[in-house]
Amino acid sequence: MNATEFLETIFSDAINDTNKLSIFNLPSRASRRFVSIPEGVIYIKAQPDTENVYFGLSLVKGNPSGRGKLEDTSAIGCLWADIDIANSEHKKGNLPPDIETARKLLSKIPLKPSIIASTGGGLHPYWVFKEPWIFETSADRIAAATLSRRLAGTLRNIAAEYGYDLDNVGALTQILRPPGTLNIKYSPPIEVMIIESNGLRYVPDDFEDILLDDKLCQVSQAVEVGDIVLRAGAEPPGLKLHALLENDKKFAESWNRKRKDLIDQTASTYCLSIATIAATTGWADQEIANLIIAWRELHNDNPTKALRWDWIRRTICKARTGPPVQDMEKLFSVIEELEDNPNNREFILKQLSKRLGITVTRFVQHGTENGEFSIELIDKKGHSNVVRLGTIADVWRGATFAQRIAEITHYVIDPEIKPKEWVKIKGCLFRIVDGIENPEVTSVSRANRWIESYLQDHPCWQGDWHEGAYHDEPFNKDGKLWFNWEKLWEDMQIKGNKRTSDAELCECLRLAGFTKTEKSQVWFEGQNHSRRRYWLGSSPVKGNKKEKKVFTQLHAEPD
Repeated sequence: MNATEFLETIFSDAINDTNKLSIFNLPSRASRRFVSIPEGVIYIKAQPDTENVYFGLSLVKGNPSGRGKLEDTSAIGCLWADIDIANSEHKKGNLPPDIETARKLLSKIPLKPSIIASTGGGLHPYWVFKEPWIFETSADRIAAATLSRRLAGTLRNIAAEYGYDLDNVGALTQILRPPGTLNIKYSPPIEVMIIESNGLRYVPDDFEDILLDDKLCQVSQAVEVGDIVLRAGAEPPGLKLHALLENDKKFAESWNRKRKDLIDQTASTYCLSIATIAATTGWADQEIANLIIAWRELHNDNPTKALRWDWIRRTICKARTGPPVQDMEKLFSVIEELEDNPNNREFILKQLSKRLGITVTRFVQHGTENGEFSIELIDKKGHSNVVRLGTIADVWRGATFAQRIAEITHYVIDPEIKPKEWVKIKGCLFRIVDGIENPEVTSVSRANRWIESYLQDHPCWQGDWHEGAYHDEPFNKDGKLWFNWEKLWEDMQIKGNKRTSDAELCECLRLAGFTKTEKSQVWFEGQNHSRRRYWLGSSPVKGNKKEKKVFTQLHAEPD
């Protein structure tokens, strides 16, 4: 695949006078904009072998300086990543060691890249869209930026689990190397080549359920671990260690790996235990890091893991701020007594609150058949919140459970709670669940109320549906109600419904029987206008095949 084929695959026919292709040079720092792919490729081929050549992943409007800013971007044709591997030109010490390892990290993303380029220093994978995502509104641009950031964050989290670090390349202003150009960081220069192209194409919604929530892609900054040095053979301060061994029974048992009260007997749990006790007695970060290194070497349990800066940092952060794990063990031992001792309900709520790090006051099931669940919480500011968790399947998925709470409270539950512990936490919740029959709180009724309120102020368009769609008004087509998601969302915000997240709105609409579209082409005043983010009634679209194709859309919900 050459540069022309590559750029055509990604951008199709989206490049024009409005949406321009950007080409950049280093070290000269030259930048050019082009209104067609052939013009851009001619320029690329004309560059001397002393220049690194890059292209912008986003098309841009106007002629901004440099890469431009987020507001200058006008379209993307794919999602992307940049996985550097360890070599003489990369200074990071925790990069994947080779191409094989880089591809293994990529395989952890359920959707396979459409194209993979080898750059000499790593891989550039691309997930190509079925058609370019043109930003018609600022909401489109923000949704695209969020989706790209989530992919980058998800890959970085995957890499961190194996002790590696990847660059954060999720910004829409990111630039990468087109095929056929030379990577002149190396001597001799290495040609950028496409090593895989499989024809796979995606829509943005395909990524929604496989990527981490945007909030969960961010590393907690609650506690900053200072500059620490990790080296094999490190020793903790002798006098402090001796004092804890002599005066703290739990520390001594953890140090000797003899804690019978811990159900989870993994090395990580023991490391967190000794780190937490050391932190509460005033040990410095470097001393705690040395303590963990010494413990893993003493028990010969994956001692190299203690030399991973990212893992040590997370462990020390949790030791200084996280809720105590051991309290859960007592909780699990008494839940069977709940029926005989109602006072244990308060104990369970208290201990759940400690483990989750946020005050839990009630867990509710709304309805019996196909019931939905909510959890009542008090956030860090003392505000009461009702978080609608969704169905039983949503409650049971730890990641979804945490995401729903983060969306409403902006609090991120400890991401390292292990699956086995999640099962026990859910078991505790269902021991204290309150069942109520209240149809007003169901997702279906809420969606219907929102739409009814919206239609009171925005009645269905009475004329040609194309004209209604052009003006972003609701309309009837083939006996179905069609409405623009953004306009419904704006109406809800104006009317004070600011506690419902965009993801929750979309889920309620789905449960109420509405479906998203895949592409809309609206003809008005002799011109073709693309309208996005439409939902329609639950019945299938009727009419001829051409009419179906004309109004089936892609970006029906925000990312």
